[in-house]
Amino acid sequence: MEDNIIVMILLSIIISLSLIFTLTLVLIVLKKKDKALFGSFNKFARPIAAIVLIAIIGFCPFFFTGLFNHYNPTGYSEWRDAGNNQQYLYVEAENYYDLGYHEGYNLGSEILSIEILISLMISGYDYAYYKVEAAKYQEFIPSDYIEEMQGMAKGATAKTGSLVTFEDILIQNTFIDIIYAQIYPTMDEPGAEIACSVVGVKENNSTKTYGQNFDFPRVINNKGWGEKGYLPGLAWVHTKMPGKAEIFGLRMGGMLNMPCAMNSYGIKTFVNIVHSNASGEYQTPTGILSRKALESGKTSQEIVEMIIEDFNSPKIPCSFNVMIIDDTSIIGMQCYPEKYQLYASPFVSTNRYINETWNEACFTRGNYSLDRQQYLEAYVEDIFNSTSHFTEQNLLDLLKYRGTDTTPAITREDEGLANSITLAFMTNTYFGLGNAYDGLGKIPSLFL
Repeated sequence: MEDNIIVMILLSIIISLSLIFTLTLVLIVLKKKDKALFGSFNKFARPIAAIVLIAIIGFCPFFFTGLFNHYNPTGYSEWRDAGNNQQYLYVEAENYYDLGYHEGYNLGSEILSIEILISLMISGYDYAYYKVEAAKYQEFIPSDYIEEMQGMAKGATAKTGSLVTFEDILIQNTFIDIIYAQIYPTMDEPGAEIACSVVGVKENNSTKTYGQNFDFPRVINNKGWGEKGYLPGLAWVHTKMPGKAEIFGLRMGGMLNMPCAMNSYGIKTFVNIVHSNASGEYQTPTGILSRKALESGKTSQEIVEMIIEDFNSPKIPCSFNVMIIDDTSIIGMQCYPEKYQLYASPFVSTNRYINETWNEACFTRGNYSLDRQQYLEAYVEDIFNSTSHFTEQNLLDLLKYRGTDTTPAITREDEGLANSITLAFMTNTYFGLGNAYDGLGKIPSLFL
């Protein structure tokens, strides 16, 4: 990469000097042939040359950065329509590097946005800090995913013309763990929170209804650069690799996975991050762990065992609640770096522990999310007890709920850059960016 940068700079200089030489030569010829024309041309030539020269110097780095990172990967990628103005990225490739290149090439804007977001997220922690911390997780990431990140960096650079490095992608795959396992446990007043609502209900006849709202600080959106001052950051992605389960799920920038996802074996996962008082170990990042589990897990129990295995080496990287669904069961799991607890359906979770004794001992945000947790529990219980059913329409109505003066909002409206807003959702059948009012995209049929 460093050699490419040197060549890029040299070519920019050569092109600039060539332009100056050409304009000088034209002026010399005109001066000899036509002094009147020379005078007119000379009057405008210098400012025009200066403008063109500045443009070339400014443009060449982007042009050559993209040019030197151009690559022809195996497989193909395309954006697919899911209805109601929702879309997702489909990617298939023969190897992880090529998969990453496709992802990076198509998600370049989102990757650059999250790079900016990380730099701004918490006062006192600059990008250099995240670079040092992210490197501490690298040894725990399987080599296949390292290759995918390298390909992603190259693809994003090729598409955007801005230099995206492997280290940038590594940071994006570890920054949530760094914030919730290394930074927030040491802070009395934490910064922005990821705030999600998860519901999973299994009826006696094995019918299951499940879904999630994903809330995040409104500094990112998904409608393009500059709209209301926000940045694009999220996308839904469907990946296909030889010998692996296909995965459909939500991505943030260069993250290889977020646990709001499903695989072609019928596994679905939904997660809430929890702010606890425990610093986590440097271990497999949670997004990488969920990607690894979804690529191979065929049952909820297998996924649980993969998470438990991580507890023993030596412990989980941060605190969270996760809901895991297969064809026959729904398992809820609340995780703290040193312990875990399993729950059966119906399972409702927000960004606090389900077990209140855990909140008293481990949770550091007081009543944060408590009203939302209690409203979700009451809503599900009332409908389930009165009808013995909890339908997907019931769930969609819940995920759309805007709240009142006395009840909490489940879908969050725009309250400015510093506050969380609902940016994505998924249920049994539907998904989308924005909230469920913004249009229901149909999940690809393979995953239904």
